[in-house]
Amino acid sequence: TFTHAKRRAKAKALEDWKKEHARRPLRGGFALADRLPPRWKPRDYFNNTPREIYGRLIQCRTRHAFLGEYYAKFVPTESIQCPCGARTQTRDHIIQTCEIYDNYRDLLWDVSDDLDLGEILGTEEGIEALAEFIEKSGAFKKTGQLTPETREPRLEDATAEGGNEVDWEEEDGRIAEEASDEED
Repeated sequence: TFTHAKRRAKAKALEDWKKEHARRPLRGGFALADRLPPRWKPRDYFNNTPREIYGRLIQCRTRHAFLGEYYAKFVPTESIQCPCGARTQTRDHIIQTCEIYDNYRDLLWDVSDDLDLGEILGTEEGIEALAEFIEKSGAFKKTGQLTPETREPRLEDATAEGGNEVDWEEEDGRIAEEASDEED
């Protein structure tokens, strides 16, 4: 049937893609992270990772992140020094030795005793640990630090500056202030 032919063609294409992936030499900044065989659908940890963390995870794996080594090539006006004082801030430095992230590095040691970048960047367990490291430490952000948590507004927050009550308009979600002195 036509459906069977499509299924076989898709399976053959995936098989060829995997062979090509295994055959070619690993080169470039993404080589350490490019160890998992290709597949049609994204892996579960990518689907279940919050968007901000996912973005920083991909930036880390591809070396296109807020890093001194990236700035040296693409944004020469930015400093390449690490906030910890290291001469150049690199992906390797943040993951393996930066003292700013010492308190979070145990998340990575659970996957790799020697913090091997190939294990951390190129295995499913390593990528999951790296995502947790990034989330908890704030690594690979412009500031390199966690941002204070924000929360949804609550009803008890419904007082504007100056003690005016706030009326939440149901129709379009905007806030209309009702100043107590406007009731003249």
